[in-house]
Amino acid sequence: MLSGYIVYQYNALSRIRKVSKAAQLLMEGRQMNFGYRGYVQASLAFLEQNKDLYPDSYERAKMIALERKNESSVDDIEAASSIDGIIRGIAIINIDK
Repeated sequence: MLSGYIVYQYNALSRIRKVSKAAQLLMEGRQMNFGYRGYVQASLAFLEQNKDLYPDSYERAKMIALERKNESSVDDIEAASSIDGIIRGIAIINIDK
């Protein structure tokens, strides 16, 4: 029974580390691989895939994306910047785990 718990904890920690690394890679590729709107979409996909770990972050990011008042580039920049903060937080809080 104890060995099952240890394996479960190891797998959970391993997943958190992988998600943290993926968040870091997403941030690093922001400037080269995405426009602002593309970064928002990629971040939403990342957060949706990991919403079991970060459900509140996923919901906040969805709200940010939906709150864009219009299709202007200023709104895209603000949304990308706000969502980048969420992704950055996920990458940073899991570094030492």
